[in-house]
Amino acid sequence: MAIKAPAIPWKAILLESLFVVLGLALALFANSWVDSRREIQRADDAMFAIVEELGTNRTAVHASIEYHAQVLGALRKLSQSHALDSTPLAPWSAFPKGFILPASIARHAWDTASATGSTEHIPYQSLLLAARLQQNQTQYQRLVEQVTRDIYDRIFNGGRDAVRGNWRNHQEVLSILVYRECELAWDYAKALPELSPQSEQVSVPDYCGLLPQR
Repeated sequence: MAIKAPAIPWKAILLESLFVVLGLALALFANSWVDSRREIQRADDAMFAIVEELGTNRTAVHASIEYHAQVLGALRKLSQSHALDSTPLAPWSAFPKGFILPASIARHAWDTASATGSTEHIPYQSLLLAARLQQNQTQYQRLVEQVTRDIYDRIFNGGRDAVRGNWRNHQEVLSILVYRECELAWDYAKALPELSPQSEQVSVPDYCGLLPQR
């Protein structure tokens, strides 16, 4: 008598396999979604830190503009009261905080975001705007380094009164420096509201309003 083989429950097996595959797909999708949300949150946090840092830099640049405008005003008065062939020592009172007072520019937030890859998930337009600001800040820092070296060289070669004695040249150098600072101030005023719509309207120092915008 032939023994009948038990029927294989193909339907149940296929159904179970389908559930397994569907479960794996849902798990992969969930993991991918969680990773994507985590990266987006990291990018948001990085952008917030970058905007905060740019705001701090803006405050520092505004303070430098105000001081350099004050020194320039004192030197202009001195220039108006003395002919070109007469160059007395500029009084120390014209430089109450030093010959220059450059802004201290921070970029830790930007460097950290770049190093950790967080910038890859920042919207392109925001990233482009922030990158241009970083580039402009770097150019300003290079100018400050150059001006600082020139001042040190003049003092080293000509003594402690070298800058006070050649204040007309320092007036020209300072005009270039404060003009670059005003360019940065305009950059902040245009970019910060776009990078952070919740931020208040950004203004520029009154002195910069007298200069042509870039």
